[in-house]
Amino acid sequence: VAKKTGALSSSSSSVGTSASTLNTSDEALNAAVADVRSDANPKNWVVMGYAGTKNELHVYEAGAGGVEDFLGAMGAHADEVLYGYLRVLYGENSRPKFLLVTLRSEERRVGKE
Repeated sequence: VAKKTGALSSSSSSVGTSASTLNTSDEALNAAVADVRSDANPKNWVVMGYAGTKNELHVYEAGAGGVEDFLGAMGAHADEVLYGYLRVLYGENSRPKFLLVTLRSEERRVGKE
């Protein structure tokens, strides 16, 4: 199994086996994920998808508007397989917590008859 790269991980440019490899080397993708992970950056969400490919993730939208904007961006691309990454503040100390959301439309459901 290859290791992930950039903000998504630590060393090479893909994840998976040789039969099914996910390319996460896109600079914009890694920068957007790093922005969400940074407490110093106001961006707190990113929506990612395949953009017509089968094995490369790309940034669709990113922003600082919070959960409502994040859900709107996910909904705008709801006909695709999406991944969303969101930073929220939680608890009395407002500690950052990170959510990874996967959205798959009915049209993309595996085994649909």
